[in-house]
Parts: sequence; structure tokens; C-alpha cells
Amino acid sequence: SQQKAFMLVGPKRSGKGTIARILEAVIGPQNAVSPTLASLGTQFGTAPLIGKRLAIISDARISAKTDTAVVAERLLGITGEDSVSADRKFIDAWHGKLDVRFLLISNELPRIADASGALPSRFIVLILTNSFFGKEDRGLTMRLMIERPHILNWAITGYRRLVERGYFLQPASANDAIRDLEDLGSPISAFIRDVCVVAPGRNVQCSQLFREWGIWCDAQGRSGKGTLQSFGRDLRAVIPALKVTQPRDFAGTQIRHYDGVGLV
Repeated sequence: SQQKAFMLVGPKRSGKGTIARILEAVIGPQNAVSPTLASLGTQFGTAPLIGKRLAIISDARISAKTDTAVVAERLLGITGEDSVSADRKFIDAWHGKLDVRFLLISNELPRIADASGALPSRFIVLILTNSFFGKEDRGLTMRLMIERPHILNWAITGYRRLVERGYFLQPASANDAIRDLEDLGSPISAFIRDVCVVAPGRNVQCSQLFREWGIWCDAQGRSGKGTLQSFGRDLRAVIPALKVTQPRDFAGTQIRHYDGVGLV
């Protein structure tokens, strides 16, 4: 399977950390690394991933100062098995494909800017709903550590089933979370779903669609609708076949239109 990113989302004391600790113990601590999402957007952020099989991001929240576009670009490149260049301190950069899987852990869905909306499709999401806060089993991790050989056998059985199927199955319980993840990272995708029709032969004035975008942003409580140019850029990221034409109106004036999309 090509799936290289997984996400655990749930309340505090729901077992996310326990799952991560056991997974690292089974795969071997020497094969795992624990970066942050913010560090992936830095110059040397991909260097620790070289030669690792698992990257556990234990807190997927990111601050407003993080360049989430760079984070998304790197996650897309690595999960898409593209060749990457990893800058390393004081030595030459490393070039190649990173054979690392990501496990993101969070109490809430992370907001990773990706206008194309492609990133959420790279994740298998598991939603944990039960919290054991105040009634924690302090000895659970140690007991599970003893069971590592059996857990490994269980994982091997699952791997064989995965190979036969050829792909991971997204849990149905995560469908709403995937949609929310898309909307958080690409509000333009949500706007198109709510307000537009994408189909050949449909068209709308560029300025009119941008006004509708502003109205939608206000209704959603979103600030910073951007400019007409940035709106068009993000629109093309979601609708690659989008074209801009300039037909003349009855007065002979040329007015820019988007072809391939229209209002509901």
C-alpha cells in the first residue's frame, strides 16, 4: 500500500500515547523519530527522517507562526514517495525517497493549509472517543510491553491481509473527520461544495464568484478572504481544468469569466 500517513484523534487519556509507545517498541526505537509538525517546515526539518521507518508527531497542533504551506508540501512529497532533498547541518544535502510513515496524534484535527485539498486523502484517520481521565490504568503500558511478540504477530497477520487487499480501508467512523480536515486545510473546497457546480459548460464572472466567496466567508466567520488573484490561484488548485475566458458583453466590453464552474 502507498498509504504513508495516519492520524489518531481523541480526547485526553483516550489511549493515543499508549498506542504510540507500543508501536515504537514493536518497530524498534532506533527505527522511529519524534519530530513536530512545525519542525517539518524548517530548513533541516526532514534530516531526522532519513533512514527511519516511523515518525511519531505526538502533538499535531501548530502555531500561527508556522508556515503550514511548507509543512503540507513536505508531507505531500514524502507520502507521495517523491524524491526529496534534505538539508543537513555542516554536511552535504541528502537526496532520495524517504521510506518513513507518519503518525500524527492530536486532541483536535490539525489545520494544515493545503488549497488543493489533497493532503487529507493521504491520511487514515482513527477517532478515539472514550476518555479514561481520572481512571487511568497505570500498568497498562507495561503489560502491553510484555505482549509485544503477540502484538507483532497480530500486526503481521494484518499486514498480510493488507497486501491481499492492496490498500487501507478508511474507517467509516472517520468520514466526518476527513471532511472537516479538508475544510480546515482548504476552505475553498468547502466553498465550492456549498455554493458551486463544477461541470463543463458552466461559467460565472470572476468578480461575481469572488463576491460570493466573500459572502460565504462572512457567513462562516472567516476573516481574510484574500484578493481576487489569490482566490483564483486557490480555485485552480481545487479545479485543475478551470479556464479563464474574456467574452464580450452586449456593449462589446470584455469581462473575465471562469469556465468549468458556476453558481448553484
